[in-house]
Amino acid sequence: MKRIVKTILVAVVCMLVAGSLSLAMAAAPTAKAAFDADKMSDMTGWDPANWVNPKGDTVRIAIVWPHSGPGALNGQMGWLCATFVAYDINKRGGIMVDGKKKKIALYKADSQSRPD
Repeated sequence: MKRIVKTILVAVVCMLVAGSLSLAMAAAPTAKAAFDADKMSDMTGWDPANWVNPKGDTVRIAIVWPHSGPGALNGQMGWLCATFVAYDINKRGGIMVDGKKKKIALYKADSQSRPD
C-alpha cells in the first residue's frame, strides 16, 4: 500500500512540475538564436582521442562520466560529444565571458562506474 501511495505522490509531483515548466516556457520570450550549419567551423582537425586543451585564459569544464569500469562506453560517448562541441566553439573563437572571448578546456573526471 505504501508503494502505491509513493508512486501516486511521485506522479502528482511530476505532473505539477511539468505543468509549471510548460507555463514558464509559454510566458518566456522565444529565443532568437538558432542552429545554422553554415556557420559551423571546419572540423577536420577534431580528434577526441588526442584532445589538446587550449592555452591561456580558458573556461575549464570537468566531464564527470564513468571512463573506466562497466559503464566506460557511456564515458567515451560523453567525451566524444563534449570534445566535438568544445572544438567547434574554440574554432569559432570561444565563448563570451565577462566581456572577453574565452576558449573551453575539458578535463576527464572518472567516476569509475561507482555511484558513491
